[in-house]
Amino acid sequence: NGARDWLKLRLAEGDLWVPRDAVRYATSGESCTQPSDVRSAYKTYVVRSEGSVSRSAPSLECGRGVVEMSAGTVLTAKAVTADRQWLLFESSSGEDLWLPREDVDYQ
Repeated sequence: NGARDWLKLRLAEGDLWVPRDAVRYATSGESCTQPSDVRSAYKTYVVRSEGSVSRSAPSLECGRGVVEMSAGTVLTAKAVTADRQWLLFESSSGEDLWLPREDVDYQ
């Protein structure tokens, strides 16, 4: 709003307005926490578009371990988040990286 004392949050269920003083910005450590509820996965996927970004945690706010993926890269998932929105892969260097499911196609 004009006075900037309300913050608009976009949720899957719709937009929600909350008083700005009722929220705080997450630190990078909080943005990069690993989920406790993941399920194993084993399917093979192909990166859909050039510049898809994988991260060290399943969060767009996590800026650690950011790796740009090339379109056509073939990856085998190791795990999936409980909400099925993020897939965990192992990079060629052995690093665990998360990629948004919307950035890949099932092969």
